[in-house]
Amino acid sequence: GIDSPDRILSLTAISVPHPQPFQDTRLDPDSCQFAASMYFNFFVQPNSHDILLANDAAQLRLLYDGLPSHHIDDYLSVLSQGDTLKFALHWYRANVGESATTVVFPPVDVPTLYVWSDADTALCEDGARLTANYVTGPYRFEIFENVSHWVPELAPERLSRLLLNHLKDHPER
Repeated sequence: GIDSPDRILSLTAISVPHPQPFQDTRLDPDSCQFAASMYFNFFVQPNSHDILLANDAAQLRLLYDGLPSHHIDDYLSVLSQGDTLKFALHWYRANVGESATTVVFPPVDVPTLYVWSDADTALCEDGARLTANYVTGPYRFEIFENVSHWVPELAPERLSRLLLNHLKDHPER
């Protein structure tokens, strides 16, 4: 949990839904998210970072398909340094498995902006739509049509406008 929730004024989530509906849909074979999250099985393997970085990061480059090459180069320059990618993949390792699936996530009580894109192949609509059930504060859900998973890179102006308006509308708790 958060030690000082009073320090959180608002939340903006991009692509990823609230953890509870994400967890629930990821574990539901009838949900699109179940299949969309199958890459987790590879990411949690102990040597997945080595495979992703092999051959000039050929497999890792595929994950960024659809992004302009300068964005891919930026990501690869960071993720190929030392154990950076290995440690980034620890997020998946910490969020997959029996111990991770027994966690119950509380609702969000601060003003929340959630941006999801309908061409995202990693995060499905059902978890995105269910997020509204897990926000008790003011909530705004925005769908970016025809945008893939890489919202900040592919729709930066629209995202920035929404974020700035959200911060302006909710400066205090």
